[in-house]
Amino acid sequence: MDDDKDKSINEVDHSIIELSLTPSGISNIRTAVPLSLITADEVGVLNVQRYKETIEIEAIQQIFPESEYIVDSYGRYVKERSGEYDITSINGENCCNIEFKIDKIYINSLQKCSINGTETLKKLEELAKRLSYIHELGLLDASVIEKSCIKDKETKIFHFSLRLLKILTNGRSWYNSLGYVSDNYEEELKHNTEIIKMECSEFFEKVHKIYNEDPRPVNKGKEKEIEARRRIDESIQFFDFRGLSVQIYFTRVLQYISSEKCDYDTYKWIAFILQYILQSKIILYDYHLTKRIQRGGGKSRKQRKSKKQRKQKKSRNQRKSKNSRKSKKNIFL
Repeated sequence: MDDDKDKSINEVDHSIIELSLTPSGISNIRTAVPLSLITADEVGVLNVQRYKETIEIEAIQQIFPESEYIVDSYGRYVKERSGEYDITSINGENCCNIEFKIDKIYINSLQKCSINGTETLKKLEELAKRLSYIHELGLLDASVIEKSCIKDKETKIFHFSLRLLKILTNGRSWYNSLGYVSDNYEEELKHNTEIIKMECSEFFEKVHKIYNEDPRPVNKGKEKEIEARRRIDESIQFFDFRGLSVQIYFTRVLQYISSEKCDYDTYKWIAFILQYILQSKIILYDYHLTKRIQRGGGKSRKQRKSKKQRKQKKSRNQRKSKNSRKSKKNIFL
């Protein structure tokens, strides 16, 4: 039993012992001793959890007031209390599900409710700023555009990958444009920007080649390539890509999806071609994203450099240091 208690204490180890709710947000009062050094005998596990939960709920309700939102601390993704919260509108629409993880707020889900996704993200960023021990927000980009069409008196639901559509039209995803990036963001942006400048005919041939050379059974290689060629040839009746760049072509596709138009066959073709491109991995994108929290008074943080860029910089610094030592030695020759 004692082992279980100690484990629960360690799970909330972020060196915060006492917190205070001020008009400007949550501030540290004392951080001298990490929670992991306090035994279950000294501090009741439930008291620590409840105290932390109280502070989090109070902060959440400052941003999502009770008159407009409902905060549920039991959540949908974890069965027991663990810093996870469901936030819904007063009308019962799911806005988001968030989880506190030591120094990060992880966004498990984000949906349009009484406000749109961008506004919800702004609220979550404001929440993070009010908690001094939170330094970043994290999420997995699974953003989609959901559309429905009626065919044969039945409603058909389509899910189009928003991250792919945004990359094909802008070179970066919707979350990227809001500051949520991966460690390889700069490399991805450079690669994808070059891809979307290609002519569609060249682009599709490149995708076909990837499938033709892919031995994985899951992609069905040649079989899927043949099917895609047929569908792309048929696509001219929906969107004529001849002479267009990838960027211009998929901008038209996105405009069609965003409009009130609804044609089942067109939607079916768009869904197929997006999935075909996505599985080819011709577009580079790590959908595990984070955003560092900027608090008032500091300079804006530069975009995180890729691992390759950091390695190159380290090599340059080492060379400079070596040359500097040689120069100093030559002074005395």
